[in-house]
Amino acid sequence: DALHLRGVALYHQGKYADAKTALELALRQAPESTATLLWLGLTNYASGNLEIASQHLQRFVRAVPAATDIKALLAYVEARRGSQAEAKEVLASLRGAQFTDLQSLTALGQAFMLVGDVEASAKYFSAVVEQAPGSAAQRVNLASSLIRGGKDELALTELQKAIDLDPESKQAEQMLVLTLLKQKKIED
Repeated sequence: DALHLRGVALYHQGKYADAKTALELALRQAPESTATLLWLGLTNYASGNLEIASQHLQRFVRAVPAATDIKALLAYVEARRGSQAEAKEVLASLRGAQFTDLQSLTALGQAFMLVGDVEASAKYFSAVVEQAPGSAAQRVNLASSLIRGGKDELALTELQKAIDLDPESKQAEQMLVLTLLKQKKIED
């Protein structure tokens, strides 16, 4: 337990390599610890080790199948690492599940975007924007889904709102200009 707690503390300090070491030792001592599996998955995800994050998150959701929020993260991890079939399988298992937390909604929006379901992606990003209307980054995510779904006018509205919220957002500005060029509303 001390190693597990140390790993969690190190994770929160952003010391992912040290957290991973402590959590791996904790898991050796208690191989069935779902809490340690979860934190190892989160730590590997945060440090960009998607393959290892996937392994730990998969073990966690097998042990705790009701953890839909972690399944949402797993779907995103699978999609990010290019495992489209696995991502789609996890997403299918979440049909009918209700999500209200921003992290799960964002993970689902991103996962659906990566597997090519822009309609579902826009649905989740719309829910995020509804809960966090002041987030320029989330409005950019929504706009990206809308553009990929051929809804440029709605995307332009979201991009303008994103720029109003964060005038320094280069991503929003670039997407806005590219969308306007695509619509021939401005010249090269």
